[in-house]
Amino acid sequence: MRKFRNLIASLLLFFGLSSCSGTEQVIGTYSSPNNGSIEITDFDGDEGEFKALGVTLPRLNDGYSYTTPTDSIEIFAIARSYTNNDQLIRFSIDGVAYIATFSFNNMTIEVEGTTYAIQR
Repeated sequence: MRKFRNLIASLLLFFGLSSCSGTEQVIGTYSSPNNGSIEITDFDGDEGEFKALGVTLPRLNDGYSYTTPTDSIEIFAIARSYTNNDQLIRFSIDGVAYIATFSFNNMTIEVEGTTYAIQR
């Protein structure tokens, strides 16, 4: 029964994520005034890759801005789907774990009170 529920949850997450917005639409640069930007470079519907560019978050890098080294990437994964338009994502930057909300309605990422909005 547990495996069946996990399968159903995975399918709902996949179809909910796919129907809201194509995975290609997630790729892009999300910026926050005075808090840097997050450039999502790859996303397959379940997990993806990004680069932090001058990101400033309270627990990260002793409060100083952080940029992903040139030869590195950061990764994120969908942890939970609240609605077809909001996903809980988890990721780690420079060894610090975060939980954030990704909203397809307005294409934003909110992490620890900081909102990063897509730049088009």
